[in-house]
Parts: sequence; C-alpha cells; structure tokens
Amino acid sequence: MKIKREYNSYEGMGFIESLIAIMVVGVASVALMRIAATTMSDAVENERIDKMTQYAIEGANMTENIVQEFYEYKNEEPASSFFENLNSTIKCYIPQPSNSEPGKFEFREYAEEVIVYSIPSLGIEAINNNISKPNRENAQIMTKNIDGETVGSGFFRLACFYPYNPTTDKQIKAGIVVGHLASEGTYTARRNVRHYIYSTVIPLR
Repeated sequence: MKIKREYNSYEGMGFIESLIAIMVVGVASVALMRIAATTMSDAVENERIDKMTQYAIEGANMTENIVQEFYEYKNEEPASSFFENLNSTIKCYIPQPSNSEPGKFEFREYAEEVIVYSIPSLGIEAINNNISKPNRENAQIMTKNIDGETVGSGFFRLACFYPYNPTTDKQIKAGIVVGHLASEGTYTARRNVRHYIYSTVIPLR
C-alpha cells in the first residue's frame, strides 16, 4: 500500500518586502498628518483674519462717527486739538465705545488726556518701532464673554490719520490697524497674519 503525501505550498512576503510596505504606509501617514495639520492651521488663520476684518470695519465706523462729530464742533475741545495734531506725521488714536454715553464713540483717554501716538509711516515696522508692546496692549479691544463680563479680545486696534490741511482738505485719510497681541516679530511663518490695515477716507461735512 502506497501512502500518498500531499505537500501544501505557502507564499510568504519576504523581509525586505515587509520593510518596504511599512515604509510606504509610514510615508502616507506622515503626508496625511501634514495635510490635516495644514488644514487646521488654515482654518484657524482664516478665523483670525475674519475677526481682524470685523474689528477693522467696526473701528472704521467708530472713527468716522468721532471725526465727523469733531468736525461739527471743530472749534471746541477736544476737537480743536485733534485737528491741530494732524500736521506733519501720522497720528494714531484708540477708538472705542463711549464709557459715559451709550451709542456714542470716543478716543481712549488716560488721566483726562486723549492717548495719541506718532509714527513716521503706516506699516508694520513703524508700528513695532514706535508703539511699544505695553502701549499696544493698552489699545486692546475689549469684548463681553458669555457671562457678560468684560474681557480682552487678544487684538489691539488703532485709528491712524495721515496729515491733514484744514485749508484745502475736505476729507481725512486714515488707516485702521488691527493687530494680534500674541504674535511676535515683524515676519510670521507661512500666511500667518499679525497686523491688518484697513484704509478708509472720512468725508468732512
């Protein structure tokens, strides 16, 4: 009697092939993680830009209201001092809702004096070099949280005015600067935005 033996054959993946497969999976995972991280970073950055744009437009509306009211009473204080200050350099003020009159706006004061900064040009380097970090923090936009408490927004806002000639000019050019307080340095990585400048023209009527 003959015994018939059947031999099964197995095909296995070799050691080198296994390493290659692991490397391919690893590279793909890293690529996917980078894509996910970039997507999240872009989403955060887009949200920041939207918030800065909102604050800038809001600041432009406040500033226009303040300036036009000043122009109506240009021979009285603090309006007369404001227009006299707009001479040879760019002057920056801090626009905010009025602390005493709801629905109105004003420039922030310290010790009953309107806060004003002078800068040679309206740009990031000029702001960094001429307005210190404590002063930028002092210009922080204040908001209300869900509990109704006043808290800092993490952004500062300035209304910066170009020189104005009362004899010939019928409008004032201004730039509303919104900056992110947590960001450091003049240049930021990728598309990170530290400052946002919104240009506007305020008619005097």
